[in-house]
Amino acid sequence: MPIPEMPQNLRATSVTEISARLMWEKPIDNGGDIVGYAIAYGPMDDPTANTQTVNPTPTSFDLYGLQTDIQYSVYVTAYNQKGQSLPAEVEFWTSSGKCKTNGVCPYQNDAVVG
Repeated sequence: MPIPEMPQNLRATSVTEISARLMWEKPIDNGGDIVGYAIAYGPMDDPTANTQTVNPTPTSFDLYGLQTDIQYSVYVTAYNQKGQSLPAEVEFWTSSGKCKTNGVCPYQNDAVVG
């Protein structure tokens, strides 16, 4: 059983001044059964300041207690009994609908890595 590939289509939706919802899809090749997902997030100057592990379903997680007018980075990895995938990444701004993902903001208050 190999390690899983990274989660697919990671995005931050419903971004407000203090919260955001992360959503993603399971890896194309999960290397067997996914045990869970590891989430690391924080401001750009400390992107792994916060960590959380979640069950394999659902493939979403709500971030609360964020600071207003801050650009955040989020990394999500899938893991199984053999190890952890490479991270999927998304960046977003809290407040006023600003977002930045590879220079593109496809939807106000949403950020998607393409």
